[in-house]
Amino acid sequence: MTVSRRTTATGVARAIINGRAYWRIAGGRLDGYWLAESSLAFRPGFVDRMSFSSPPQIDVSAGSHTGF
Repeated sequence: MTVSRRTTATGVARAIINGRAYWRIAGGRLDGYWLAESSLAFRPGFVDRMSFSSPPQIDVSAGSHTGF
């Protein structure tokens, strides 16, 4: 998928897949896809305990993205 300008998406789950962090997206064009988290945000070996009162908004940068 190609995004022409920066946008946001709602992340409903986060998982480590093949050693890389991914967010599962809910709603919009990306509904149901897992998008890779920026390597700048993810620190290997860091355990992230998350408890959100509402799902986080994920910034999706302009450019090409591969979802699973």
